[in-house]
Amino acid sequence: EAGVRVVDIGADLIAALNKHRVNLASLNTGLVAFAAPVFPGIDGERLSRKFSTVARRLGMPKGCTLHWLRHSHATTLLNAAIPLTVIAERLGHSDPSVTLRTYAHAMPSQQAEAARVMDNLMTGGL
Repeated sequence: EAGVRVVDIGADLIAALNKHRVNLASLNTGLVAFAAPVFPGIDGERLSRKFSTVARRLGMPKGCTLHWLRHSHATTLLNAAIPLTVIAERLGHSDPSVTLRTYAHAMPSQQAEAARVMDNLMTGGL
């Protein structure tokens, strides 16, 4: 239950998933229910192995796994200044402090901006 969450996705991904679902429906043998899951009838471990095989065939970097993509997703959002609470929610972390502890090393430094703000404050430029 803790792993189930709703995450907003963009229109392009929705279109790709709808196309994927239509392709799956055309292959439906009646053995698998094609309800809500993106990858119906496949457990996480098998999906990870299959992903690794496909990633290698596509020439993706060695070690590219679903978990690696999860980390890439999180660090991309951090670098885009998406609020930590939103990222924690997308990752399914129970508390943003978990996300902060995990990804603090990847957060962009804002030291220069902090120095600029303090300079402006001290010189009356704020």
